[in-house]
Amino acid sequence: MVKKRSVPGIIAEVLANILTIFTHWVIFYFVIVNACKPNKEAAKLLLNLPSEFALWENIKYVISYRKYAFLSAFWTSFRITFFTILIVIFASSMAAFILHRRQSSPLCRASDKLIVACMTVPANVITTFFVLRLLGIANTMTGVIMVEVAALFPF
Repeated sequence: MVKKRSVPGIIAEVLANILTIFTHWVIFYFVIVNACKPNKEAAKLLLNLPSEFALWENIKYVISYRKYAFLSAFWTSFRITFFTILIVIFASSMAAFILHRRQSSPLCRASDKLIVACMTVPANVITTFFVLRLLGIANTMTGVIMVEVAALFPF
């Protein structure tokens, strides 16, 4: 059965969407326009168009800054994201299969509530660091990936 929506509700939703689109596009415009400006002009942080186009020089500067630190950070972020998502999809799909197929019992309902609670309670950072240090993976890529997997698994 399709629920009818009220006219004021539809108007409020349309206005909220228009406001959201407008604010996001203004920010996007601000970033792009200031990325195209030379340093002195971009430092003024105005919304006007650039007097001279310096996008490629700015991109070259950002990429080559501190011996290509941007590219190194991008590559590190890509690896963390790739392996985190790969592990989360694999492990969560297996868990979802079991959660979906099981019979409803008090223990099952309690585990569902535990999963929802894990989604809302932030991880204890100090305890997590001590556990990672005991496992010998603190300050490593593997440690970061495992923390990300643990944070994303309930979702």
